Amino acid sequence: MTLLILPSKFMRRTPFQILAIIVTHLSCTNSATENLPEAGVATDVGKRDAGFAPDANAAGDANLADSGVPALDEALSALASAHCKNLEKCRPYSFGWIYHNDFHECLAQYSAFVDLNPAWILPSSALGLTSLSESGYVRCIESLADCSYDHITGFQCNTIFVGAASENGPCYVDFECAPTLYCELSSFDSCGVCRPTAATNEECGDRRCHSSAVCLPVAAGTACKEGAALLGEHCGVERGCISSLFCVDGECAARETMEGAECDESFNGQCDPYHFLECVDGRCSRTGSIQSIGQPCDAKAQCSIDQVCDGVCRMPPSVGMPCERGLCSDGYCNREYVCAPFTERGGSCSEDRESCSPGLFCSEESSSAKCQPFEWSECR
Repeated sequence: MTLLILPSKFMRRTPFQILAIIVTHLSCTNSATENLPEAGVATDVGKRDAGFAPDANAAGDANLADSGVPALDEALSALASAHCKNLEKCRPYSFGWIYHNDFHECLAQYSAFVDLNPAWILPSSALGLTSLSESGYVRCIESLADCSYDHITGFQCNTIFVGAASENGPCYVDFECAPTLYCELSSFDSCGVCRPTAATNEECGDRRCHSSAVCLPVAAGTACKEGAALLGEHCGVERGCISSLFCVDGECAARETMEGAECDESFNGQCDPYHFLECVDGRCSRTGSIQSIGQPCDAKAQCSIDQVCDGVCRMPPSVGMPCERGLCSDGYCNREYVCAPFTERGGSCSEDRESCSPGLFCSEESSSAKCQPFEWSECR
């Protein structure tokens, strides 16, 4: 379950599109991010569900209440909180850039996405289409407690739920499919079919990779490759480390997160860029920050994701104003690069599929296309 969430105006994007936005921003604004595994990771942006398919080892666990694992609704809240605490502790750059260092804003955004959204998971669970795994829940919570969580594949949190649907069975989201399967969809507003995930080195152009792998371009097209390496694991050109680590002498090691720590400038990424650190004259030095509205900004002192920098941080233009940078404060940037009002629920989006208000999507590519909400639907 890969969850990196943007403010509400980005809610109609899938989490993998969000990852691509964040990756692009980081790779373009901080030279110390060159060793981060996010750069160059090909992501699947066409799926409604936020995560890769579950591991084969996942299994549903009975009597969760007796084991100390909270009830499902409480577990969803605990998971959202754990994700935000992880970002605040391990990726303060992302936490400030996306959530303005506001824990409650982060919590609200995480709870709204499919993988942790009670409005999707609770009715599916009530019908026996998915269940909470005790071992999967504990594994996820434990990995989020430190900085070993892999924000690209999210494989440590891919076994929280176990679906009941077998291969070729009906589904609406990934967590309704059995382990090693994912929900293949033809559109956002129709039922899908559970399909097998691709194994390591198998082609992945038209299907999902297994839990800890990512789909990457290769000479013959695309193939599933093992995700980022963990602490102590082998790393190199073909396999980087998770974002809290860096690759040195072919092995993943922890980044320095303390300002003033000794560092070797020949080891790019030794000082953690997610803590605004860079190796300068043999010491990890703070070289960046997230600025507030009205404060000076540049390549190092950056504005939050929903702001623009014109020498100082300011809010984006409003409806009726030009939006060359693609951001608007109270609408969306249309094809003429002018801020226009969002189209609300039930409104036509046939002329511009990007016009739907946050939380809505354009139902189909036709003259009758309308903006409608992402809502869970039973598939039998």
